Amino acid sequence: MTGSPLSIEEVDGRAAFRRFFELPHLLFHREPRWAPPVLAFDRARLDRYRNPYLASAETAFFLVRRLGRPVGRIAAHIPAGADPTPAAAGDPVAEGEGRFGFFDVEDDAAAAALLLDTAAEWLRAGSCTSMSGPYSFWAADEAGLRVGGTGAGATGSPWHPEWYATAVAAAGFAEGGGDRWTLWDWPTDEAATEEVLSAPGPALAPAGPYDDPRLRGRLLLGTIAAIPDVGGEGGGGGLGRRKRRAFEGAVVLSCEGDPQVLVPPLLAAARTAGYRWVRAPLARPDVEPASVHARFTRDL
Repeated sequence: MTGSPLSIEEVDGRAAFRRFFELPHLLFHREPRWAPPVLAFDRARLDRYRNPYLASAETAFFLVRRLGRPVGRIAAHIPAGADPTPAAAGDPVAEGEGRFGFFDVEDDAAAAALLLDTAAEWLRAGSCTSMSGPYSFWAADEAGLRVGGTGAGATGSPWHPEWYATAVAAAGFAEGGGDRWTLWDWPTDEAATEEVLSAPGPALAPAGPYDDPRLRGRLLLGTIAAIPDVGGEGGGGGLGRRKRRAFEGAVVLSCEGDPQVLVPPLLAAARTAGYRWVRAPLARPDVEPASVHARFTRDL
């Protein structure tokens, strides 16, 4: 775009990707509600040699500037196939669906509109008939756009400023199908938690080597997966704490089954492991949700 203080560019080259990667930190590093992403995970997601999604999907990355200063970013991508992760069982890729993700922007309506319109144009040129997101890249990689909740951000449950949802709605998006992903904070030392723990439930069994094995379990009646709150405790420094098992909280990423059955044994495991709280999809009476996320869609 010429003749305007705003300009947008497709990201290409190591230096440009570094600016794309660092932008959220520049925008929100002084915001106490913001939880920095896990740096090693984000680097791997944006590395074409380490993320198989980038080898098969069509992708484009855009950076918007105001008078030369980066103020926003977005990724547009066309999935090559169905999401293989369990968390996406009820959220398949629709025919003709293009997606956007890595959406971050200053409180600047014009910059946000330019990002979303540019992504839409790129997807339309790729024969997409709809645009949905945010996905960065699969459903299990990002909870969606925060639209409510009283808690601060955490790993797997990020905080977004209100102008994100405002900008997406102004661009013609509406909440997509499916339930919102709503989580409540459960302190492991409160009386309310004791009552939940008294309910019978299956025992946890380790499911994978990558997260804290005390919190991630596959259950007989379904699957529940939780990860430590790395981002909420300093971002990139969290991996060392994982080795020491010194995290304060954890967030449930997926829950395939009845939360009334699956969450209590997770809370019990978390308390035994020394966690002080768990953010989980189990409603607490008379307590506001800690976070509410949703995905949005529009026709192209």
